[in-house]
Amino acid sequence: MSRSAFSLVETLIAMLILSIALVGLAAVPVATTRLMVHGVERERAISVAMTKLEEVEGVPLDSSAPGWVRSSGTDRDFDWTRTVSTSGSDIWTVTVRVDWSGLSGNGTLSLSRDYGPFSAREVFER
Repeated sequence: MSRSAFSLVETLIAMLILSIALVGLAAVPVATTRLMVHGVERERAISVAMTKLEEVEGVPLDSSAPGWVRSSGTDRDFDWTRTVSTSGSDIWTVTVRVDWSGLSGNGTLSLSRDYGPFSAREVFER
């Protein structure tokens, strides 16, 4: 007996396989968008951290440093905290930690910069 047409069962199985493949393909744009949003949020957090690091350029980092050097706040929906510590007699470390809650979840970023007697900062002060 020769069959020249598809049966209903064969058509349903083909549609099931096609729908599984389409659902898998539909997840790709969602994942790509999440990755892009996370990258943009991280870029903005780096910008905030670099701005807060650059604010202390030209300020003496000894015990007489202004109160705003060791501080915290919110900038463009990012919470930041800046701390200053000493790593030796002449070396100061400024650390900025940025926390945020975005579309891709919570994120944290920390940037540090060391200053000492031979850093570019010290050369410009003289």
